[in-house]
Amino acid sequence: MGSESEYRAKVLWIGVFFVFLLIVNGCRSVRISPKQPKLYDVNASVNVKSPPIQQPFYSYHSIQERRRMRMGEIQALKNNRMIGEGKDGYLHIVKSTEDEEYRNYIQKIVDEENRDRQILYNLEAKKSGKEISQIEKEYGQKWQSRAFKGEMIEEEDGWKTKTEDFF
Repeated sequence: MGSESEYRAKVLWIGVFFVFLLIVNGCRSVRISPKQPKLYDVNASVNVKSPPIQQPFYSYHSIQERRRMRMGEIQALKNNRMIGEGKDGYLHIVKSTEDEEYRNYIQKIVDEENRDRQILYNLEAKKSGKEISQIEKEYGQKWQSRAFKGEMIEEEDGWKTKTEDFF
């Protein structure tokens, strides 16, 4: 039994030795160098063309879908009285925070929502023939009337907490 295990050990070591030889011989470097270096004359030019800048197309449906997707975030910020509905039809930040990351998050949400509202107001103004300022004022009243009790709304004399829950 001892001789059989010794035999297996010898065969294993011989196999390892051959694998080692194959690895060492396979990793030899070969140096090839021409008698005279080849010189090439390369002349390349790049012509970069960009398509004309176009205003993105905003459909009423795509704007409403984006607004629907951020509705929960906006409501949470309203519930925390961080933002409120302005009389001008746009969201405003009414309470600041020391946490810069959170402050940037609030600003991003408000900017995105206000951008979409502005596009909607422009579409409505074109459709109705009214001035954009009139549309903003009408929507300001609409958003404030839809605000829940406890949310911040802008009145003539400043920001107030809505005390009545009329819909």
